Amino acid sequence: MADLNNRFDDKVSKDRQARGDGQRIKLSSEEVLEIYASSDTIQALMHIYQVGHTCITNIRNQRSWVNLTAGLDRGG
Repeated sequence: MADLNNRFDDKVSKDRQARGDGQRIKLSSEEVLEIYASSDTIQALMHIYQVGHTCITNIRNQRSWVNLTAGLDRGG
């Protein structure tokens, strides 16, 4: 167990730790902001960004990526 903790600490200290909402990151910050501000349908966004319905709705409803979308106006 100590070895696992050491590897994790090493990963974090060398900035190799993925960030996000505890999920594998498929979208860039820019893409998240585009999705959040878009007036396109969920189906269209799913096709454009190759992510699922839940991913799109979570971004739009500020259940994920809140660190980027908090305080922003959706616009669309």
